[in-house]
Amino acid sequence: MREKITELLNDNWGQIKKDFKQLDAKERIDTYFKILEYALPKLSRQEIKNDGLEEVTYNILDLGSGIDPNAE
Repeated sequence: MREKITELLNDNWGQIKKDFKQLDAKERIDTYFKILEYALPKLSRQEIKNDGLEEVTYNILDLGSGIDPNAE
């Protein structure tokens, strides 16, 4: 399926660029991230083990909703 979508995008790239430029800013950003899902590999969950000797800080950004949970 990914190959078919890539082929469709490649075959119609000129029209896609024209249509993309006609979108408002929010629609362009939403569309951009939706297209990226097909172009970039999805990240998988990773297990992190710490032997307790080091302090670990995690910074998590939820890109799915575009909201930074650490923003004030």
